[in-house]
Amino acid sequence: MRELAEFLGKDAGPLEKTLRARIEAVVRKTRKLTKRRVFCMEWIDPVFASGHWVPEMVAMAGGVDSLALAGKESRRIQWADVVAAAPEVLILMPCGLSRKQTLHEFPTAVARPGWKDLPAVMRGEVWYADGPSYFNGGGPRLVDGLEILAEILHPEVFPRRRSRAYAKLPLHR
Repeated sequence: MRELAEFLGKDAGPLEKTLRARIEAVVRKTRKLTKRRVFCMEWIDPVFASGHWVPEMVAMAGGVDSLALAGKESRRIQWADVVAAAPEVLILMPCGLSRKQTLHEFPTAVARPGWKDLPAVMRGEVWYADGPSYFNGGGPRLVDGLEILAEILHPEVFPRRRSRAYAKLPLHR
């Protein structure tokens, strides 16, 4: 962002200050909240756990994703690992797929053994998000992604304002 601003002869300072303030607002509000167990699925078949910056975003938003590796590439994992992790919240954010495409792929996840027994499924806490816009690529929109995660994980603190970016999956338990 700074390099682009410099190239354009602009000052990135004001935008950077605004983005940092938004990040700090989320961190400040979630600091003392109970951390929720989350699994961010970056690919449905095969199953991929998130990596890069997403685990840090989850932590800042008040969650913990024990299957994710911060600063590392997203990686393929076994479905049994997801079942063993017993996430309270499951967020599908497949790399490169729109929300509509994610819905099309969703039946593959539901067909897996142990799906119905996941705490996230039993509580109706399965979400899908626009991965390419808010999670899968670097840039200022990652701050929007952070706020989306906070809205999903802690709606008692963060009002849901970005309904076009994410939604709860229709579950038939």
